[in-house]
Amino acid sequence: MTIKWNEKRVARLLKEGRGEGVGAAYLPWIRAREARSHGHSYRVLSKKTGRVHQLLSAQEYAFFLRAEWSKNVLDIREQFPLNRTLTQTLAWKMKVAHPRYPETLTYAVMSTDFLLTVANGPQQLELAVDVKTVEDVESLRTLEKLQIHRSYFKEVGIKHQLILSSRLARNVTVNLNWLMMLTCPVSPRH
Repeated sequence: MTIKWNEKRVARLLKEGRGEGVGAAYLPWIRAREARSHGHSYRVLSKKTGRVHQLLSAQEYAFFLRAEWSKNVLDIREQFPLNRTLTQTLAWKMKVAHPRYPETLTYAVMSTDFLLTVANGPQQLELAVDVKTVEDVESLRTLEKLQIHRSYFKEVGIKHQLILSSRLARNVTVNLNWLMMLTCPVSPRH
């Protein structure tokens, strides 16, 4: 399914409340069926949030498993959209091209892989996480986009973390996947 991203579509998704809400009420900016995937995408029911999560890669799924089973993670919001006006301003200041949707050249709404709500003692804090492969971060363009993310979250006062999928131990992923299969259905998509 090819989706044409343009200003009309962006306005419609904003009106739908995409990227808003918490817990079971959160609506991700991008759903698995709407994204171009270079591998598997996943739709996973979470006991923690009470909703189906939209994960666009095996790397995102591996990280999601850790967040799902972490006692400190209280909420998981995937495909979290960034304010486009702010990302455009930051890209301009950094003198890098802001991402555009290839079909229409409309400025893209950038999203981070995860925005977590984490217990930090008696307080809660938000943590933005991007999960990438080593190959991803060898690309200058990916690094530029990640720098926009880092600057964005610094600007809004949220800690941002880049996690390389190679740092996610495979045996831990396999074991957490096994636990997940016992408790919640996983629906991989190609």
